[in-house]
Amino acid sequence: MLVWRGVGVAAFDAVLGWGVWMQGTGRGFVRRREVGERVGEQVRLLEGMLGKAKGLGVVRNAVVRDRGMRAVAAGYWTKDGEVMRDVAEEAEVVRAQRKALGMVDMGRLEAEAEKSVDAILGGVQVMRR
Repeated sequence: MLVWRGVGVAAFDAVLGWGVWMQGTGRGFVRRREVGERVGEQVRLLEGMLGKAKGLGVVRNAVVRDRGMRAVAAGYWTKDGEVMRDVAEEAEVVRAQRKALGMVDMGRLEAEAEKSVDAILGGVQVMRR
């Protein structure tokens, strides 16, 4: 019985090894797409985004040049500013902001910011006040 268990483990190990070899050499299972295919797909995606950005620029240019559309856009942003100001002045919002700011540990926040800056800048010499 002990011999058969060893043979079974060896056979299972051989199958797993064969599977790893097939995957590692690219002879089996799922094949990754070639680099050229992946680059081509990314280029097509970027070209589509560029086309959308250019279209948005055309629309923006039309809005800026047309007096009526420009007035509508300016009115929207004026109204948006008023709405956001009203929301920020509501008592419930002010209380929530004060509560949130009261829960912030400024010392810990400053220490984390310092660590982040040090990690980003590394050995760059920075003059501090």
